[in-house]
Amino acid sequence: MLSRIWVWGASIATCAIMAFSSVAMADGKVVITGWGGTWNDAYRDGIWKPFAAESKVEVVEDQYNGELAKIRSQIESGTITWDMVSVEGAELLIGCQEGLYEKIDFAAIGGREQFMPYAVDDCGVSSDIWATGLAYDADVIKDPPKSWADFWDVKKYPGKRGMRSTAKETLEEALMADGVPIDKVYETLRSPGGVDRAFKKLDELKPYIVWWESGAQFLELLSSGEVVMTPAFTGETITTAQQNKRNLKIAWDAGFLLGVDHWVILKGAPNKDNAVKFLAYYAKPEVAAEFSKRMPYGTPHPKSYDLLSTEVKAAMPSAPDKKQWALEFDYPFWVENLDDLTAKFQAWAAK
Repeated sequence: MLSRIWVWGASIATCAIMAFSSVAMADGKVVITGWGGTWNDAYRDGIWKPFAAESKVEVVEDQYNGELAKIRSQIESGTITWDMVSVEGAELLIGCQEGLYEKIDFAAIGGREQFMPYAVDDCGVSSDIWATGLAYDADVIKDPPKSWADFWDVKKYPGKRGMRSTAKETLEEALMADGVPIDKVYETLRSPGGVDRAFKKLDELKPYIVWWESGAQFLELLSSGEVVMTPAFTGETITTAQQNKRNLKIAWDAGFLLGVDHWVILKGAPNKDNAVKFLAYYAKPEVAAEFSKRMPYGTPHPKSYDLLSTEVKAAMPSAPDKKQWALEFDYPFWVENLDDLTAKFQAWAAK
């Protein structure tokens, strides 16, 4: 699904809700949930605030760690507090199958054909094309890590490691650390004993792991020195390094996970009409480009890339020179296994 991406070359946060408006509101609100930290900052400054000013719709923002369970609980309880959420690829497909999301009215947002095919689905429009890579502070680590095996090597690189508190990403990283080639990771996870192999590798590192659940959190852990390395959202890391003049680096050649997030509208969202208004606004290429200018991730609109500088496009995980190190998320695998492996991971982490 993601192979066509290459054509385009392209303080710890809490769960507090933030509302903002630059005008007196007359047309209600929309509650939008993203990934927190500098990701939310980029959307807020580049897209949410201008949308609020133009549409007279109040934007209320929240953040989460991608938990499908939080979306399910709102739908099942009938207490829906989010209108729109950015979800990862597997959660998009699972939620669409389960009827957790509204189908996208593409006619109301300018037509499906304006977007890159891999970036849209019956239930979603891509919010960003993103990656998780191995991040470190180059002012602290003078000999850069070159593999996930280095990430696991606590003798060569003493200190704590940050890791995202999810099965997805963590199992893939464990297998790469155990010597599995990038192009064999999902084949290994599907094979007998593959999942157990990943957990066995995680057992080695478990005493050194500090778990994180948001973009702001992993950046705080890395910037404060509490961890010496961490899997990190690459766009947030690059943006934070630029803004704070920190020497944070991504070890791209270690291998990184490449994915697509999608905006979805929750089924029965109380402010559905305003969510559709937001998608129609976001569908403009010049609007989508404002996110990428602040966060070097891709967007669903091909024309937005023409509006970006060479520097921004080079920093994107979808840049052609990085293709050899990219592990594209195998969403069919996670659609089939997400619930079981999430339960297994949570039980393992709690021990």
